[in-house]
Amino acid sequence: MQAYGLGSEKEMAIFATYAMEVQPRLIRCMEISNSISDEVNKHIEEIRNNGLRTQSQGRVVHLPHVTQLTENIEAFLYNSKSALRDVAKIFATLFDKQFDHSKYNEIADWAKIKFGEDSILHKFISANQGWIKDVVSRRNAVEHPGGYSGHLHIYNFELEENGLSRGVVPPRWHRNQDEKTLLHADLPVILENILKFSEDLLAVSLIQIGSKLPLVIYEIPEEERNPEMPIRLKVTVNTSKLKFNNSP
Repeated sequence: MQAYGLGSEKEMAIFATYAMEVQPRLIRCMEISNSISDEVNKHIEEIRNNGLRTQSQGRVVHLPHVTQLTENIEAFLYNSKSALRDVAKIFATLFDKQFDHSKYNEIADWAKIKFGEDSILHKFISANQGWIKDVVSRRNAVEHPGGYSGHLHIYNFELEENGLSRGVVPPRWHRNQDEKTLLHADLPVILENILKFSEDLLAVSLIQIGSKLPLVIYEIPEEERNPEMPIRLKVTVNTSKLKFNNSP
């Protein structure tokens, strides 16, 4: 932000949005995701080592169970949707345009009118519409079951039989008639998507605003980041755009 000369007032407003609102929500999502993954993996390891617990000559199977699964998934979705809503506050700071929701289709429409269909901001928001809509729809299905977004179905460990064999399937979920997918695989992806989207949204917005200097924002490869302070994006001068003495 300093490189783009926003001024201290705007810098502090954006910092407050990320540090005081978005970050705590993502930390809560991370805690929930890690807790569910740890419990799922623990049960899978137990079954792998000792097999399924059964009674009545195998006719009754004791399935493992992730505690408070539904409650934690609902909390994960609440914080996910809220983080997407909160990060949209930077539009008020940077563009004097207020959005108090997570309807990024409307934000994309605004960017198209404001900056054009081929603008970097419109293209970026439009490219992220699919997964954002899915996350928001899942939360809306929790808040308003049977409404516009339908129903969200959450399953704990299940027993599936296939002919003479049977196996235990880890917790899954789906909305309406969508295919069931594994919860402990989906949650980290959603969290990573929101984190990167939040970072990239600021970067893209700064690029959209522009600078008098030939600046470029670049991504540091993951293996080159400092593990104690894993900065992902940095700003530098695009030297290919500079004109030196006696140069055309």
